[in-house]
Formats: sequence, C-alpha cells, structure tokens
Amino acid sequence: MLTIRRDQMRRLDEAYFECWMISHLQRCFQRCQQSTESALRAFIRVGINRARVHDLPIGPSMCQFIDLMMIFGSRFDRDPRLPWAGQALAEPGPPLRRAARLRKAALDYLRGRHRDSETQPVNKGILT
Repeated sequence: MLTIRRDQMRRLDEAYFECWMISHLQRCFQRCQQSTESALRAFIRVGINRARVHDLPIGPSMCQFIDLMMIFGSRFDRDPRLPWAGQALAEPGPPLRRAARLRKAALDYLRGRHRDSETQPVNKGILT
C-alpha cells in the first residue's frame, strides 16, 4: 500500500496550483503571454510565499492574491502607497474573510483611481 504523507500532498497541491496559475496568468494578463514558463513559475512561487505570510490557502484566495501582485507589484501588501492592502490583510478574522476584504478593497481602489484622471493605479507588473 502506498502512503502519501501530508507534506507530499502539500507539494502535489502546490505543483498543480503552479501549473494552473501559469495558464490562468497567460489567459488573463496579456503581458504574461510573452513571459517564459520559468519566469511565471518563479513569480507564482513568490506569490505562494507572500500569500502564506497572510495564511491564505492554495485556491481562489491565493489566486486573487497573485493576480493583485500582477496588477500592483509583488510587494503590494507592504507598499505604503497602497495602505488598504495591508489593512485588509491585517484585520482579524479567518483567512478567507481577509481575502474577501482584500478583493473588495482592491476593487474600490481601482474604481476610485480610474475616476481620477490625474492619477493612475500603481502598476509595477511582473516580478517587481
């Protein structure tokens, strides 16, 4: 009988998630279509590690976190120009609730910034 340890299962989940995220990023972000798989994989691994700092699980919450990294830069959650990100992630509550707050805060920020013609959202892009 084959036994898969918890750590092995976690690594399998991560590997599957990375492959899925490569496809997702290439589909959703035009600039990722020209990126190499190794560059995207490195970016995703940074995202996994950054999301884990906030206890976000692999899945939709982590995907949204990595999407926000693509939009605002890889350290958006600590960027002083984006205080709403750190605030949403620092609020008490379960990780999925904090992820939902982060998504709402990002949408509010983007909607507010797009109405202001003089300022554009911070957008550093991939691997910043």
